[in-house]
Amino acid sequence: ANILQANFNSGVTFQQFYDTAQDRYKNYANNAIRNYLNLEDLEKVSSITSKFNILAIRENWCIDSIINIPVVYWLE
Repeated sequence: ANILQANFNSGVTFQQFYDTAQDRYKNYANNAIRNYLNLEDLEKVSSITSKFNILAIRENWCIDSIINIPVVYWLE
């Protein structure tokens, strides 16, 4: 099987990722979610019509993951 598909299939949901984060990291995620609520206004995002998989590598202690995974979740 395709290794990327296998990794995708072994992933967790955004909620599972969020629930395992420490409170201080959840605050970063909450801020990111609030900041990205207006993403639907972006023309490039609203023009996406085809279905695709996003494989997001994450760690719930990593600031980059915490602030970017909510965007991936929003795109979902």
